[in-house]
Amino acid sequence: MSLLIPVHAWLRPLLERDWDTLRRFYRDALIAYLSGAVIGFVAVPLRYRLYTDVEYLLYALRDVNSYPMLQLMGGWDAFQRLSFALRTNLISEPLLLILPGILMLSYPLLILKFLLTGLIATPILLSHPTLLIAFTPIILLEAAGFTIAALAGGHLGRAILKPRSLYGEVGRTKALKKALKELSLYYIPMLLILTLSSLLEVGLSLIFDIL
Repeated sequence: MSLLIPVHAWLRPLLERDWDTLRRFYRDALIAYLSGAVIGFVAVPLRYRLYTDVEYLLYALRDVNSYPMLQLMGGWDAFQRLSFALRTNLISEPLLLILPGILMLSYPLLILKFLLTGLIATPILLSHPTLLIAFTPIILLEAAGFTIAALAGGHLGRAILKPRSLYGEVGRTKALKKALKELSLYYIPMLLILTLSSLLEVGLSLIFDIL
């Protein structure tokens, strides 16, 4: 626990400044997930077409944007599952949210990510309702981790496009340096949360494969 104290101290000023935004991003990501699930359940006439399009999109992005737990099930051993989960959850998926932040797109992509996840979850959970037990903690953890990534990415864009809105009377170069430093600090809790999510994802996928 003592190792967490200096990290917490480094993050405290950032969390105090960004806490309301983090809470809003997290809430909106969960609302997007639930909205996607409701849309998938209600839009019966469009359901097949919606699922076909979303499944194709997720399949095309499968190596950089994994679908929670289900993509790990069937065929892979524990090491292969863990390797894939860590690679996507800790590297490729955060980067897909952080880098577009330069153009202020991190927040919209966060919402889109969880909307599509919720949409495709509907037929799966209806067919296998016990998976809801596994989905719930994974989605809650991933929403927290990816919210941090989206916030840090958005700060890069604000540093370039609207530096005064975040850092006061500073130039773009100095603001960008500050945003990059903050990104490195925010990566610590993001990695911890998403590592926990990955371990849980792998463990639950192994359990539900047996069941």
